[in-house]
Amino acid sequence: MCYEMDSSSQTLGTTIKKQRRPAQMWTAEEDDQLLQGVKMYGINHWKDVSSMVLGRTRKQCRERYFNHLDTGIKKKAFWSIEEDRIIVKLQKEIGNRWTEISKYLPGRAPNSVKNRYFSALFKNQTTMNGNDKHKVEEPKSVFKPVDRHLYDVM
Repeated sequence: MCYEMDSSSQTLGTTIKKQRRPAQMWTAEEDDQLLQGVKMYGINHWKDVSSMVLGRTRKQCRERYFNHLDTGIKKKAFWSIEEDRIIVKLQKEIGNRWTEISKYLPGRAPNSVKNRYFSALFKNQTTMNGNDKHKVEEPKSVFKPVDRHLYDVM
């Protein structure tokens, strides 16, 4: 397998080359290893957990667990109108603080909430009155329209 060079770092006068592995799908075996690591070390010790899953970083393990494997996460469930309303309301109030917003949506991961907002709600926000959808209003131009007669050449 071919690896590309990502960066290098200096450690006590020696250069260590870091290699970046091409993105690969998680296997069922890796998921099992990750769950076993979380069972052994808990969700606050990702260095130890990642040692159970060869070839995966702490960050990859943490994101995989919280976004896909955590038992509290809803799998492939439809989003309700009420959930959409909560997301829109809280995003307007506190901004893009997805972890905070997800606390009001049991079973929804912060990443899922963010994806829902940007894929469906940001472009086509649901109104607070029901199922009606409307486009977000286009920004107004700062330029004033010019009279058409100014374009006429004599």
